[in-house]
Order: sequence, then C-alpha cells, then structure tokens
Amino acid sequence: MPSELDTLAERYVLESPIASGGMGTVWHARDQVLARPVAVKILNHDLAEDEAFVARFRREALAAARLTHPHIVAIYDTGVETAGGTDRHFIVMEHCGGGTLTELTASEGRLDPNRIIDIGVDICSALGHAHRHGVIHRDVKPANILFTPDGGLKVGDFGIAKAAFSDAEITTTGMILGTVTYISPEQANGDEPDGRSDLYSLGVILYELLTGRPPFQADSQIATAMKHVREEPPDPRSIRAGIPKGLAAVVLKALAKSPDDRYDSAEDLSEALRSSARRGGGGRGGGGDTAVLRRPATPTAPVPSAAPPEPSPRRARRSGEPSTSKSDYRWLIPLLIVAVVAAALALILPRVLDDSPGDANPGGGGTGSTAAALEVPAPVDFDPEGGDGEHPELTAAVVDGDPATQWTTSNYNDALNVTKSGVGLLFDLGEATEVSAIEVTGNIGSFEIRAGDDDPQGATDLGVVGAEGQLSGTTEVTLDQPVTARYWLVWITALPGGGGGSAQIGEVGFFGP
Repeated sequence: MPSELDTLAERYVLESPIASGGMGTVWHARDQVLARPVAVKILNHDLAEDEAFVARFRREALAAARLTHPHIVAIYDTGVETAGGTDRHFIVMEHCGGGTLTELTASEGRLDPNRIIDIGVDICSALGHAHRHGVIHRDVKPANILFTPDGGLKVGDFGIAKAAFSDAEITTTGMILGTVTYISPEQANGDEPDGRSDLYSLGVILYELLTGRPPFQADSQIATAMKHVREEPPDPRSIRAGIPKGLAAVVLKALAKSPDDRYDSAEDLSEALRSSARRGGGGRGGGGDTAVLRRPATPTAPVPSAAPPEPSPRRARRSGEPSTSKSDYRWLIPLLIVAVVAAALALILPRVLDDSPGDANPGGGGTGSTAAALEVPAPVDFDPEGGDGEHPELTAAVVDGDPATQWTTSNYNDALNVTKSGVGLLFDLGEATEVSAIEVTGNIGSFEIRAGDDDPQGATDLGVVGAEGQLSGTTEVTLDQPVTARYWLVWITALPGGGGGSAQIGEVGFFGP
C-alpha cells in the first residue's frame, strides 16, 4: 500500500512523474474510487504559499473544468492536501497516455502536410469551444497538445496560465506570461490576450511542424519575445522545400502581428486549413506550388473507324433469331486487315517522328517528346559555404510555369569560384523518383546536376549526374541512364561570362523515362 504522502485526498495514488514545469509537476496516478488512471498536477511549493495565486489557480481550474469537448483534456477534480505541515494544491485530469506533440515530432520527424492540417483542425476545434465559453488558453504549445493511445488529440492546461499573474502583473522583469517560443506579440507587450492570441500560438506550432523550427529564436527569452513583436517570420517555403503554397499562406496569416490581421476565430482558421487541403494544400508539392512542364504531343496517324459489327451468331441464337451462314463472315476480313494496319502505324510512327531531324533537342535531346513531365515542388536556395542566402523568397518562381518570373543568385564582385565553389537550388521530391532529364531555362553560366538520397549538407554529398556550360536560354540535360533519387541540386559553378555578377533561373522541369 502507498504511504500517506503518496496519496491525495485518500483517493489518488501517485505512481510516477510525467513532466514538470514552472507551475508544478504532473504525475501519473490512479483513482482508487473509480479504478481508472488519471493525471495529477501538483503546484510547486513556492506558488502554493502565495494565497492570491492559489485563489486564481482554483478559479481558472474550475472554469476549465466546465469545458467538455472531445479535443480538450477533461478536469475531474481539484483540491488541497495537507501533510507534514505542507499544503499540496492539485488538479486531477484525464490521463491521455499517448505522449505530447513535442514527443511525436521528436520520434517521427517532419510530418506530412495533410497530417499537420488534421492536427491544426483538431486544435482549432478545442480552442473554438473554449473561446465560446470565455476561456482563453494563453499558453498553447506542443507540450500542451496530448495524444491518446489510439491517436486522438487533446489540448490540456486551458486557462491555467492566467493564474500565474494577476491582471496587474502580466509581465515582470525578465519574465513573460506564456512560453516565449509560442507567445503572441500582444502577450509579449504585456497586453491582455484574447482568442486571437491563441491562434497566433497555434500558427507558431504549425510553422514549426512544417519547417522543423519555430519562426523566431534568440539567445534569451526576452530577445525571442521581442522578435515576435518586431520581426516578420520568413516564408516557410524559403526554409524547406515541398511546403504547399496555400498552407504556408494560412500559417503566415495566423502569425500576423496585429490580432485584427489574423483569423477572427478558431473556426475561421480551421476552415482555412481545410480549404488549403481541398485546393491541394496537403501532400508533396500541393497548394498551387507545383508546376508541370508540358510538351506538345506527338501527332499520330488517325485510326480508321469501323462500323459496329452485326450481332454475333451465338447472340442471335440465344435471342431466337435465325442463325447466320459462314458466308456472312466474309465482311470481317477487310475490317481486321484495316485494324491491324492502324495498330502497327500507331506503334511505329511516334518512333519515326522522334528520330526525325526536326525534333532534335537543342540541349542534346534523348528523352524526346514522349518523356513524362514530373511534378516539381518548390526548391530551397542552397548556399552551404556561407552568406545570407540566395534570395530564398524567389525560389518558387522556378516552378510557377512562367519563365519570366525568375530566381536569382546574390550579386558577386568576383568570379563565383573565388568566393565559394558554388550556389544553387535544392529540390526535395519527397521520395526517391526516377528522372531521365532535367530542363533548365535561364541565364546561368556553368552548372551541374547533382542527385542523392540523403539531405545534403554540402554539394559533395550528392553525386554529379549531368553538367552544362554557360547556359543562356533553355537546355535539357539528358542523363545517360535514368537516375532514381530524392534530392536534386542545380549547382551553379560559374556565373554568366565566367566573372562576377549574378545568375538567373526562370524554370526547372523534371522528366521521367
């Protein structure tokens, strides 16, 4: 049997700690009355001695306890236990048992955009219910997003953060209400938050799920909070390839500095996320961020049409009609000959046209007009040898189907190989994909096509599969043999003319065998 100090209210048996934070420690416990697992949060000793704080804590706990929703962690009980002269204030909550969003991303890595949308919609559902009942979370973060063993999502700690400070003490020196990585600008400024503040914090979570990092980071909590107030977040697509354009736009609106520029409600944000999925917002290269280069179809010989055949003798006999004599089949012979000739022409003529001089490809050809155009996700700028990046905000232009919109490198005073070995565009196709040719349009100079299966840290992590010198216009780099790889790099090794300046790429297209 557990000791007296291991049991709260003669009912809740503390078994093992789950997590601890600034407000208290969460324990895995067992409700002996209802014979079920529960989670118990016990306030830290220093907070428990603050009577004003305890009053706010219990008030907010009771407000959160009135929230009943499938995506909100249920609060079962609250109370105080005195043992050995020490008061332990506690809240008894639903035990989810499936870990947190923090743990999920640590174990699974980058999530699929469709799954990110589903997570965002579920969180919106919880936030919307709470906001309609006058409860603002104030501390939406991955550690407060919990999962059940069957994958269900629940948001915990509703309203509890409000107890950390009285209304007159929203901020203190060196301490800001909320977790600074996910804090809204108005909370960082010490203003009273509303439901749109929770939506901002959710926007930070979605940004981090999409890119693998939060939008703002600094050496101190205060510096990070000020970035939320003063700086605009980078476009998620400039950080990681393959993020759908529509989904990125939804996240950036949620991260607007002014609450008036964000979504008005959790329901509006949820609908925007769903809409981005309907527009192709989920999955690799969706959301209007994918361009497929089309080539004119090769003309083929028309196939002669034939009149429908007469009813067959077997069908006629089943219908009770008179049988047909063998002489009635003579008309089928010419029809069969025509059909055979047409089929042969359909197979032979495209090959003849592919080999004709008029179809020679200026870049060397080889794939011909029968090559299959592949969906191409937006790339990221690749500058592993230093600098401030190579215009990451322009990378989506190379897959928008318009050669007039261009990505450009930085402007260099000297030849590129004097400063660094190269710069370029890195494409993540999402999975190993077989490619037989790459079509590039622009004013580039010399470049290589590199490919490999591992996310590269430098150009040499990928193997060279093709190269061109001093491109101005459009060329097709045809691979000697089709190459299957996930990561593809257009690696510029010399600028136009071989000296200083910049290179521009208008379009990049990938073609399968």
